[in-house]
Amino acid sequence: MSGHFCSVGGGIHPSAYIGGNPESREWVPEDGTDGVELGEGVRVEAFVTVDAALKGFDGPTRIGARSWLFRHVHAGHNVQIGEDCEIATGSGIGGHVVIGDRVKVGLGAIFRPFVKVGDG
Repeated sequence: MSGHFCSVGGGIHPSAYIGGNPESREWVPEDGTDGVELGEGVRVEAFVTVDAALKGFDGPTRIGARSWLFRHVHAGHNVQIGEDCEIATGSGIGGHVVIGDRVKVGLGAIFRPFVKVGDG
């Protein structure tokens, strides 16, 4: 996915920070990361941060196809967000959280690490 932002159909706002170092006491720079994987048509608004994944866990941090991260969302390391999700403004998603497909997360929601949310 390119860095070009499009308000309809996907894109990444230029102020979003995708693939930053994992915020984890377990991570050290020499470990590297497993990165971030964005599905087709993902929409990432202004001031969103998505951390790269710690190596050796469950692969890269993933944002599923056609999902939309509203302004000021933070997705921690090793997060898995399904397809067709909407994560509303100001939400915080801790490390290793799994969110199923077609989930709509309300304004300012907070997910503690290792939480799982099913589809729908």
